[in-house]
Amino acid sequence: MLDRWTVQLLRKPLNRVAERLKRFGCGPDQISLAAFSLGMGALPALYLHIYWLALICILLNRIGDGLDGALARMTKASDAGGFLDIVLDFIFYSSVVLGFALADPVANGLAAAVLLFTFVGTGSSFLAFAIMAERRGIENISYPQKGIYYLSGLAEATETLVCFVLFCIFPMHFPLLAYVNNAALAYDDLVTNLQLSSLERMYRINVFSPMLITRSVIRNFLLHRTGGSIVHISSICVHTGYKGLAMYASTKGALEAFSKNTAREWGERKIRSNCIVCGFMETGMSDKLDDSQRDRIYRRTSLKQPTCLRSVAAMAAHLISEDSSSITGQNMFVDSGTI
Repeated sequence: MLDRWTVQLLRKPLNRVAERLKRFGCGPDQISLAAFSLGMGALPALYLHIYWLALICILLNRIGDGLDGALARMTKASDAGGFLDIVLDFIFYSSVVLGFALADPVANGLAAAVLLFTFVGTGSSFLAFAIMAERRGIENISYPQKGIYYLSGLAEATETLVCFVLFCIFPMHFPLLAYVNNAALAYDDLVTNLQLSSLERMYRINVFSPMLITRSVIRNFLLHRTGGSIVHISSICVHTGYKGLAMYASTKGALEAFSKNTAREWGERKIRSNCIVCGFMETGMSDKLDDSQRDRIYRRTSLKQPTCLRSVAAMAAHLISEDSSSITGQNMFVDSGTI
């Protein structure tokens, strides 16, 4: 969206530098490869948390990207040059996102995945339109020698560069500021039928994995000197008891104890930890129950109905918001009034 103005603003200075490079015998492909090499330096710099160096590499790459196009228009634009330019650009853009993901996989991984997802959509539409434009003889009036003609959009090179610069200046705003643990595996059986392998598998998913992820999340909060909110999803069976759920309840009870003590350990650093104690919900974990079993569970609640998923989601949203800044170390019951 902003490229139409930045192109006009930068055209003259880029052309002046390109004229000098031309006199020294530099070709556009040489500039493309040099800019790409400099830009790829951002990947290890981001991984090592050297954000100022990553910013320099990103800016040098973008300057080089402008210069190779200006130089190509002064000489002769080639299909090979256009191919090289676009391929190296997309590799560079993706490498910057990968660098932030590698800098802190737990905190930045999801945000990086979403950003790469948008890049795939952008690249697909970008190249698909270029093919259609070539077939129909559509040309870029402003740059008739440009190797590839593509549509403008809401987020173009200028907006992407601005985002990358902001990420490098304020890296603490790239990651998420909260962690909600909703992973669970149910192992339903009587204690007399306990199988150690099944129990260990459930504990790895329900207890050990959340503990390890919580460790990484807290380290990220400390690295960026920010507070944050951790929310674990527990179960009402810890507090009321259900036949066949003793082993499953033990994992959720362990999670509640872990959450309460995490809150005690890290509260002074503004890191909060709470559990949502959920009642019976209509989820994939309850598919194997028949109607009579469901009715018996519903009758144990004040509302005589399953716990609403939306209520649980709303409680999670509340616990990660600033509105709950004084709530930590608690078990928040969302259970339709189970008795």
